[in-house]
Amino acid sequence: MHHLLANGFFEKAMLAVKSNVRADKLRRALEHAKGAADLYKDEGSQPGFEQCKATTVLIREVNEALASLKR
Repeated sequence: MHHLLANGFFEKAMLAVKSNVRADKLRRALEHAKGAADLYKDEGSQPGFEQCKATTVLIREVNEALASLKR
């Protein structure tokens, strides 16, 4: 569930026009992506799920998008 919510918030953030709305949705996406990574740790693989965007990719992209808002 966290994984799907993270992807949903990320998609909404990328469509947001206002930077404060985008940042809020990105932070929520990051919280859910980290929750998915914590709950699902596949041995020998990266943590998280791989449907939609992989959780680890989503965490990286959310962090990059948040950093770009701070510039």
